[in-house]
Amino acid sequence: MWLDSHCHLTADRYAEDRSEVIARAREAEQRRREEDRRRREEERRMEEAARREAETAQASESSSSE
Repeated sequence: MWLDSHCHLTADRYAEDRSEVIARAREAEQRRREEDRRRREEERRMEEAARREAETAQASESSSSE
């Protein structure tokens, strides 16, 4: 799917609220970055938990075969 998300903030018809639009866009970008950071941290924790689980299972298998 193609999504065209550009805008023409320099057009005169947007002069009245241009600064508010830009401020909202910056706030939205900051929220998106924070959400991305949280998602990456959660993914890192999940990968670490999966790694520990795999190591525990492997160690259990090794000790039961001895």
